[in-house]
Amino acid sequence: MKKDFNVDKEIQELAVMRLRVIRREETIDNLRQSLKKTPLGKSLALNEAALQSEKDALNEAERDVRANVEEYFRNTGDLNAHPAVTIQQRTVLEYDEKEAITWAESVDEKMVKKALVKTIFNKTAKALKPDCVEIKKEPRATVASDLMPYVPKEETETEEVGF
Repeated sequence: MKKDFNVDKEIQELAVMRLRVIRREETIDNLRQSLKKTPLGKSLALNEAALQSEKDALNEAERDVRANVEEYFRNTGDLNAHPAVTIQQRTVLEYDEKEAITWAESVDEKMVKKALVKTIFNKTAKALKPDCVEIKKEPRATVASDLMPYVPKEETETEEVGF
């Protein structure tokens, strides 16, 4: 704590800072409202809607690519579907919780507490491999964040899009 700490003064400074933020947000909101009425504002609104639509389509396409690459791996075992995609195998445990607790009781009383905490039980099950637990490997595909090397040349020469 500072030697010259004055809680009243510091609270007052916080109050002033918060008021400035509120006023700035109101100013920005008023500017947005005014802008909406202009041709530029209408163009902005159209572009924002188009952007949201494009983002939604992108997210769906990325999910589809990941799912297709994971299926490709399951069918071929090939980890190298494409240079822009990484496939990792994730360990997944499948078990009935009641059977897990029954197994834990048969091993040790302390093990029951571990069986009730899923993360601890999963670590224990991976190490001890009880019959009630099925350990599987699942592929998980990741698409590179930089896909610019894969954009066709004619697309890179295109100007901005907009309304």
